[in-house]
Amino acid sequence: STQSTWEVSGFPQHPMATPAAARALPPREAFLFKSLVKHYEEKKHKKAIKSADQILRTKPDHGETLAMKGLTLHSWSADKKAEGLELVRLGLRKDMTSSICWHVYGMVCRAEKNIPETLSCLKRALMFDKDNLQILRELSSLQIQARDYQGFVDTRRRLLGLKGNQKMNFLMFAVGLFLLGDHDTCLMALDQAKQRHDQQMPDPKDFKKADESLDPVKYAVAMDQWKYETSELLLFRNQVMREMGDPGSLEHLESIYPHVVDGAEWREQYAGLLLRVERVEASRHEWDQLLQSNPENLAYHNGLRACVTHGVAEADKITTLHSFYQELQRRFPSSPACRRFELEFLTGALYEEALHAYVQPRLRKGIPSLFADLKPLYSDPEKAALHETVFGALLRSLESSSCLPLTPSERETPCTMMWTLFLMAQHADQIRQLDRAMQFVERAIAHTPTVIDLYLCKGRILKHMGDVAAAAESVDEARRMDLADRYLNTKASKYLLRAGRRDDAERTIALFTREGDHLNLHDMQCVWWELETARCYWRKRQYGAALKNFMHINKHFGDIHDDQEQFHTYCFKKMTLRAYVSMLRFEDKLFSYPNWARAAFGMVECYIAIAKMQEKAHAAAKQAEVAAPSAAASASSSKADKKKARRKAERDAKAAATAAASAPKSEPAPKSAKKAARAMPREIDTDPTGAALLEEKNPLDKAAEILKKMRTARCNVPYGLLQVEVSLRRGKPLLALQGAV
Repeated sequence: STQSTWEVSGFPQHPMATPAAARALPPREAFLFKSLVKHYEEKKHKKAIKSADQILRTKPDHGETLAMKGLTLHSWSADKKAEGLELVRLGLRKDMTSSICWHVYGMVCRAEKNIPETLSCLKRALMFDKDNLQILRELSSLQIQARDYQGFVDTRRRLLGLKGNQKMNFLMFAVGLFLLGDHDTCLMALDQAKQRHDQQMPDPKDFKKADESLDPVKYAVAMDQWKYETSELLLFRNQVMREMGDPGSLEHLESIYPHVVDGAEWREQYAGLLLRVERVEASRHEWDQLLQSNPENLAYHNGLRACVTHGVAEADKITTLHSFYQELQRRFPSSPACRRFELEFLTGALYEEALHAYVQPRLRKGIPSLFADLKPLYSDPEKAALHETVFGALLRSLESSSCLPLTPSERETPCTMMWTLFLMAQHADQIRQLDRAMQFVERAIAHTPTVIDLYLCKGRILKHMGDVAAAAESVDEARRMDLADRYLNTKASKYLLRAGRRDDAERTIALFTREGDHLNLHDMQCVWWELETARCYWRKRQYGAALKNFMHINKHFGDIHDDQEQFHTYCFKKMTLRAYVSMLRFEDKLFSYPNWARAAFGMVECYIAIAKMQEKAHAAAKQAEVAAPSAAASASSSKADKKKARRKAERDAKAAATAAASAPKSEPAPKSAKKAARAMPREIDTDPTGAALLEEKNPLDKAAEILKKMRTARCNVPYGLLQVEVSLRRGKPLLALQGAV
């Protein structure tokens, strides 16, 4: 057990412990050590190193000073990281019973994003200084980052024992219990936090001016902040009660109404709880009040529909909902949602009638996003067939009488015909009648050649037909019609990349993103650009560059995941407890998002391609070794010729170097003061083509790591065949079976 306590990062078993007396510094050196810590915290690295060197002159084996010097070097610059890490390790070996040494080594591991090692170091630091508040706080932050909820609760319980009078300690302890699933203890901790929060209510005596009169502005601001924190604390307590299924959550929500600041949130939760306890009429009234404030909110419509259909037979639900939405359309005549949501549940003749009523006014107004609004309805084949009937009837009516079916006495403007052709082209493209779609869009362009959306539609149809070059030309033509439109610029760049015209795509996207001479898309974490660029390289079989761009996307998502660390304390200071829990749940699903899944899929494909290339190179090398003896005789005959050629090359290189040295040096072009002030030092990419990635020693192992992460994240991409191929190439058939299932 003693040996396992000290085994970390390859350190040997702990020898005789360093006594505290031997670790203590004389007064002068102790003062210098405090200065060293202060200079490090203020990022005065040179002064910190100077203080450390002064201590080490008299105490060369002082472990804590060595560790602090290493930490300073590690945080100073990238080229000093290795030296700093070695010094930290040396300091730890000199004094393995020092909590400072373990803490410092943990800080270095944390900077290297080695979370498991950091947790191990901080736990060992607490073995020698169990009541160190700073280490306990850092440990709890890392435990919640690593989703070690039990460890987080244990650490916060220790902090609560040390600082039981602080509200934040109770809040963090309560949230940890909530995430762990211990709701009853969580409610008890929240009650304790509420008591301490009530004690912190602003006192008018603390907001007096110099003349002893009350400062009303500062007092009002403090009271508003206190009321907001009270509201958040009470709403979070109610959320805990709801998620644990407490029947008293409705009564509690009613009791906290006078103290809640977010009235809309309270009313939404109240309406949902009323429906849960089957107080349908009261719930319907609350949802109706919410709908009056925002008729476009989908959640309000869903709540009302649940109330309207509660207790209604399945066969009568559509009729009941239809009557209800007819009433809503009379109450909110200018609300598109009240007409659009009706299309979700209607069928047959009722759906056809409602679709006519929904589409015709929008064709008359010329709304380009009409088809995008209707596109989700194509998941139902019956509705897709009705779209063909309705849209065809609209077009025939316009062609025969220039009128729409619902208004046969009103003659439509020519624009209505163009938008109907546009809608028909998109519809035909959606059901993959591509030749017919192309005919409609060509007719629309011939009718009105100045509408940009028609060229985008044509490009999309050409893409579906497989002609990516013509699609790129069509979309780029749309871009040239409005050079100030960022969306068109983005679309054109994407289509140019798909057509393999990477240079043209870079010139196009640079019109909106170029910063000086630097294309700052990577700095902006522009995932779609890097994904399309990687695919462009992949199609050209430039696997190193493709893998590099896929890895950029992986890094972006890793940075997003790491950024949550900044909120583990901030959210509790601001009392945004519900938002904090939502953020944690979002981060838990981060790597299931489609863009990361596509990038991970591409990385695996690249690693497989690299493995195949290495196998071919290895086979060619073996073949060359076999053929080497037969080629030895011919090689010896040309030895003299090779020697002459080598000498000539050396002479030419020497002459070129002499000429370059004697050539006059050109002066650099002066920058304007404004540009120089805005110039930012940027990290130079020494391998822009990803050539170093092609030399990966174990590409299949890398691919297996990514596939494991994809399984853990439950990515919605078909990676099973990739897992089969990777597992078979690694000689692990059981894992291949797992991918085949």
